[in-house]
Amino acid sequence: MAHSERQTFQPNSESLEKDRRGATHLEELHAAAIEHLRSGQFLKAQSRVKEAFKVDGESAESLHLMAIIDAAAGRADRAIDWASRAIRKDPQPAYLATLGNALASAGRLDEALRVFDKAIQLKPSDAELWRQMGDALISARRNSEALLSFRRALELDPGHADAAYKLGHLLHEAGAHEEALANLDHSINLRPGYAQALHTRALILHGLGRIEEATADCRRAVQLDPKNADTLGNLGALLRAQGHLEEALSFFDRSLKIKPNSGKAIVGRASILADLGRVEEAMSAYKRSAAVLSEHARSVWNLALLQMLTGDFKRGLKGMQARWTVPGLPNGYPPLPGPKWLGAGEIAGKTILVCADEGLGDAIQVVRYIPLLAARGARVILVVQDALWPLLSKMEGLSECLPGSSGALLPPFDLHCPLSDLPFIFGTRLETIPAALSYLELWLILGDAA
Repeated sequence: MAHSERQTFQPNSESLEKDRRGATHLEELHAAAIEHLRSGQFLKAQSRVKEAFKVDGESAESLHLMAIIDAAAGRADRAIDWASRAIRKDPQPAYLATLGNALASAGRLDEALRVFDKAIQLKPSDAELWRQMGDALISARRNSEALLSFRRALELDPGHADAAYKLGHLLHEAGAHEEALANLDHSINLRPGYAQALHTRALILHGLGRIEEATADCRRAVQLDPKNADTLGNLGALLRAQGHLEEALSFFDRSLKIKPNSGKAIVGRASILADLGRVEEAMSAYKRSAAVLSEHARSVWNLALLQMLTGDFKRGLKGMQARWTVPGLPNGYPPLPGPKWLGAGEIAGKTILVCADEGLGDAIQVVRYIPLLAARGARVILVVQDALWPLLSKMEGLSECLPGSSGALLPPFDLHCPLSDLPFIFGTRLETIPAALSYLELWLILGDAA
């Protein structure tokens, strides 16, 4: 019985040449697509990749390039699909990174971080993967872990300007200003035209009181990126701090043309208008700020001060109630038990504790309301700064006056009230300010000299 010999397939030279030309053409199409991507020509890039699919419909690199195109065009869901298909063909770290970025763009941060972790396991020496992992961690508000990622990226590649900038930015937010400056300096040395790094360094220098250096950095950042509304606004704030009000105003105006609802720029512009005495414009700007920032407490407070200045006590006194929620505004009112009284309800026969909560001058001006409070039938106890106690302790209408830092136990009381709220409580208008000339006895002021 004859046995057939096993036939071994031997590709001929023509077939090999055809395959070689196909591979070369595929590489050329991929290279062309990448060039179009770099120049932002997404449709041309997509066209080249579609041609590549005709050469090889299963090319992992073609699938990956389609993912990059859709990601760059803001189509995260489609990018996720393309990248996933590429990874199934060939799980390269670069493909995983593209998937991770697309997942992060879609808000799927936990999945994105798992993908980046897998990519780093495959290629732990890749600084760019660590940098991208850091970006995803920032998006997930895991800043301490992001710090470690950026540090690792810099260890692997000390020339990575973006990792140095982002490390500096996070250190700035963490309050480590000197280390932040060192990393930002390094980033700017690597990339002198890095506008974001210059802007962040300006913010740190401003916080450290190095205003002229901060201004120079901010000016340079504006030159490099003249459409960045935040940088324009921060330059306006720096110029205002140096008294260059008109120039500062011009930068706030430029910022608001780009970003009309920027609360910081609106407030900054309003402050300069007030500094320049352009009160009506300043009031209008503060009203806009309060609306844009949902009743922004500092805007309401600043508007109230201008309303008081122009005699609009009705709105001004009401607006000044915002002072209790303005961050950084001194608040000298102590924590007290029991209900706080702001004018509602009958107080006859009740004991009300009134506490000075602002400066000495404010207290001297506002104690004129104490006799009006007593006239409503209340027993009034006043707590004031130690320096004012000798002056106010025998004032008409008081049942008792106590120095604020005496450490003595407070007597029993039914209600408590900030001294500075009395003008609001009594509905003060310009014509109803209590104007008794003798609400403080002259002999108390002159002491032994009397």
